[in-house]
Amino acid sequence: MRLKWIIIAAVVVAAGCVIAVVALRAPSDEELIKQVLVTAERGVESEEVKTFMSAFSRKYSDNMGLDYLRLKWFCSEQFKQHSGLSVTISDLRIRVEGDDAAVWMDLTVEARGGGRSGWDSTSVELAFAREGKHWRIIRSVSDFE
Repeated sequence: MRLKWIIIAAVVVAAGCVIAVVALRAPSDEELIKQVLVTAERGVESEEVKTFMSAFSRKYSDNMGLDYLRLKWFCSEQFKQHSGLSVTISDLRIRVEGDDAAVWMDLTVEARGGGRSGWDSTSVELAFAREGKHWRIIRSVSDFE
């Protein structure tokens, strides 16, 4: 009878160890990139430039001629002009290759308040790079006009 309880205890301990390992596993690169996108989204919706810009590399550039500092200024100006911003990301696809990643998504930004409202929707392609322990957006291409 005592051997039976020892075996049961061993199984319970082993199961607990498996659960702990699964719970403590490091997030995948795809999950980390999604976290960056959520942070950027939160920055827009809370109109916090610093939070939004934390998603971007200092090496950032895009097809509209913005670099990191110009993007920071542009966002600051947009946050002053618009309130009640909301972001919707759909059709998200992520491909990771080593320390680089490509992300494709459809993006809708809606503004309500400040006497004006409206929305814009576009397809966006983002290039990410791993910078130390963090993934950052280094380049974007969109059809925003």
